[in-house]
Amino acid sequence: MKKFERIEDCSECCGIIPFSLELWEKFKHKAHKGIKVHKFKNEVLAIDKNMKCTFLKNNKCVIYED
Repeated sequence: MKKFERIEDCSECCGIIPFSLELWEKFKHKAHKGIKVHKFKNEVLAIDKNMKCTFLKNNKCVIYED
């Protein structure tokens, strides 16, 4: 099996990602402005106009370490 490798400046697999409510509360201040947020019991879907992850800035993940 091939190991996943992060490619610099690539965001092709960063689509709509469900976040735990805890993670969302911790990082929501870093999310894009003007997104739609859908909260469920323990998960959050935050959708931007491009259907990409709301934590991408210049094709880089601002919460990658978490």
